[in-house]
Amino acid sequence: MAALVQPVANRGNSLKILIMNDDGFYAAGLTTLINVLKTAHDLYVCAPKAHMSGMGHAISVGQKIRVEKQAIDGVKAAYTVDGTPSDCSKIAHLYLFKDIDFDLVISGINCGLNLAVDVIYSGTASAAHESWAYGYNALALSQDIANNADDTNFQAAAEHAKALIAQLDFNDKPFLYSINYPANRIPKGLLYAEPSNVVYHEAIDIAGDDTDFTIKLTGQRNNLSANNDNEYDLVKKGYAVIYPLQIEVTPKRRNLELLALVNKLKD
Repeated sequence: MAALVQPVANRGNSLKILIMNDDGFYAAGLTTLINVLKTAHDLYVCAPKAHMSGMGHAISVGQKIRVEKQAIDGVKAAYTVDGTPSDCSKIAHLYLFKDIDFDLVISGINCGLNLAVDVIYSGTASAAHESWAYGYNALALSQDIANNADDTNFQAAAEHAKALIAQLDFNDKPFLYSINYPANRIPKGLLYAEPSNVVYHEAIDIAGDDTDFTIKLTGQRNNLSANNDNEYDLVKKGYAVIYPLQIEVTPKRRNLELLALVNKLKD
């Protein structure tokens, strides 16, 4: 069941916030978020130089990564990285801003929802998860695309995120939350919901002959959830939806199953 979220007030001061994304340094979602937050918080930016959607946790192991300093009005420091979103997170925490104790890391605002299985492939979610793994509070922000993609506007989502940040509890263990916003509108409210049962009907477009060809991966998102209280339907109804991202390398249930198997083999 979905539930209205009642956040706990934080320290109420200006925060040190690192902003990243996967749509690239010049993406509208990133720019809008920066413009909204810079009036209240100290911002630092480290984002891919190019569009890097769908990169997941990919990192550029053993490769030289070009990093360039940029200037953004009202931002403490900003860099572009010729690499993946996870590269950005690692480079930011290990080198560029290694002496800054960030209160919060935000990845987004992504152009397009990140629901269910999306978070496995999402560079937006992965950049946030990388920062969380370094011990930082992290948010992955995504927004639905307008019917005409070129008309997608991130102002309402950014304003909502700004208000939410002022309500978050920063006194517990580091959190990792995913928030999905409806397209181009002020959310009716913020709801908690379990991830939806969204799958893709995947397709492959092939061009060329048998020896030299190109393949384009495409797909259509389908919501297979049996009720109307899932994240997909709630976003479509105009709500912002939040839930914790839980990316377990070794789920406890599976560990217990393997332990039982190992003990059985000992007999």
